[in-house]
Amino acid sequence: MKATRISRGRKIAILALSVICICVCGFLIWLSKYSSIYPLGEAKPTGYSHPIWSPDGTYIALYCGFSYPTDGWDERSFYNDSFWYRESNDVCIVDLKMRQLKRLTYGRGKWGLIMSPVGKMLAWDDRVKDRMIIYDVNAQKTMTKVKNMVGSGSFWSLDGQRILSSCGNVVFDVTTKKTSLRHSMVSFTVELSPNEQYLAFAQQVHPDGSEFEMIEGEVGACPSPDGIDPDEILVIMENGKVKYKSDFIVYSKNFVWSPDGTFLTVAKESKEGDFEELAIIYAPTSEVALIPVKGWIFDWFWSPSGNKIAYKTFDAVAQNDVINIVEFKFLLNPFSYSIINEQTYPLSMGAGNINEMDYLAWSPDENSIAFGSHRKIWILNLETGEIEPLLPDN
Repeated sequence: MKATRISRGRKIAILALSVICICVCGFLIWLSKYSSIYPLGEAKPTGYSHPIWSPDGTYIALYCGFSYPTDGWDERSFYNDSFWYRESNDVCIVDLKMRQLKRLTYGRGKWGLIMSPVGKMLAWDDRVKDRMIIYDVNAQKTMTKVKNMVGSGSFWSLDGQRILSSCGNVVFDVTTKKTSLRHSMVSFTVELSPNEQYLAFAQQVHPDGSEFEMIEGEVGACPSPDGIDPDEILVIMENGKVKYKSDFIVYSKNFVWSPDGTFLTVAKESKEGDFEELAIIYAPTSEVALIPVKGWIFDWFWSPSGNKIAYKTFDAVAQNDVINIVEFKFLLNPFSYSIINEQTYPLSMGAGNINEMDYLAWSPDENSIAFGSHRKIWILNLETGEIEPLLPDN
């Protein structure tokens, strides 16, 4: 039987078709794994959150989300409904004079956005590439990329020369670009004061009131809760020594220091797991004052001057979200306070995602507050009560 010969042209065609098939299969596999990280096609905005007002009042930095035609190919989008909210973040800034949005990053997975005290630099976690990015706003370029800082809940030092982890175990010097690491003896929620003088953390306690043993952590690591939710008390340390322990149970998800590190606010929990009071601890003397709050709140924010607190809650009577502003006058020796003004501002746009709704950003002159709702950013004028969108396309 005579063998059938394949022409050279047909061989080339078969080879070319095989290469095309391999490339198509490889491209489809790539789409399923990485199309959300390295998207293709025209970007369409999906929303904004987490505004931070610059100290000079000229711009607001925020998270910005974008969708692409290839997003639906990513296998994670099929089984994780909250994926797009949690992982689609990039970083943008909005010029407040022109109200124009400028995108600073691509590739998504941006978290931990913080601003230097004078607003010249921004820093954020790039969780895709596992590093912190420090960006020079004036020069409009990346200044440096840092390892060992991602996920540490970082903040800028008051002089703007260093970035510290929330538990103080990782410190990055902006000038020398060197990172120093230290051990941790703290096991749970930790917040180093902005003046770096006090370390506040939640200490787990047994039902009988005895404390859990604290285990030394890894060098440079900020330990996080291990999934259990026992009762916790507040502990404040100074120079490695215990300065204060609360005699009440605290809601440890949010410890908030005043801008100068003088006061710490925590939520005092009831036996039923609810709270209707904020505890303000005057750190220098460990004195405590309790403040009643209206409704359930998750986050509260000190004003730049450190004499006001803003928080968002739900008004059960009016059936809508509101922002409450409480203005204090603090007295020392002994420590006490008086409320000299309290205002409530209804939010007409209705309830949004709780993760974006609760974050509030004070303007440097304390006349306005920026907040997120329905993946949009709004500006509340505290003098008039009027609310306007940050961007015209809102």
